[in-house]
Amino acid sequence: MRSFLQKKAGATYFADSGVTANIRKHNLELIFSLKGGWHAVVTIVPTEIGVVMIGGLGKMGEELEKLVPKLCLKSGEHTKFTDILEGKGDFRLLHVEIDSDGIESGIGKEYPGMMMPHLQLLGDPTLQKDAHKLANELLSVYHDLRKSPYPSLQKLSNYFFD
Repeated sequence: MRSFLQKKAGATYFADSGVTANIRKHNLELIFSLKGGWHAVVTIVPTEIGVVMIGGLGKMGEELEKLVPKLCLKSGEHTKFTDILEGKGDFRLLHVEIDSDGIESGIGKEYPGMMMPHLQLLGDPTLQKDAHKLANELLSVYHDLRKSPYPSLQKLSNYFFD
């Protein structure tokens, strides 16, 4: 699974639409064009029990779960990121096994019982709407981490891209 922020889209944008899709062996990607030549990748993973939509953060989920709450409790700082880690809101920290690379972490949402052919997932209005919402949420979290006065939190923003 690719990390959320990428320098290469991995697919061609049609008629300056600002969004494109990529079909991979084990997942699908909705890719959003950002300023400065960056791209936001939201991965859709069909599973045996439904679908998982996730913005990839690599293999660092355990580090996040341990570090961020401690720092935020110590500082009294409460952010969108701590809300996600505490399970508040639409998205939460997920650990997903996509292929033989092992468990990867990201922020996203599960859709149990959503079973349909892979290509139809890309056109599903609920997934499209939630993918836009997830991309915006992750961009907000990324910027919150970058602006944090704590170097440990600033370092966590590096997991958002390769």
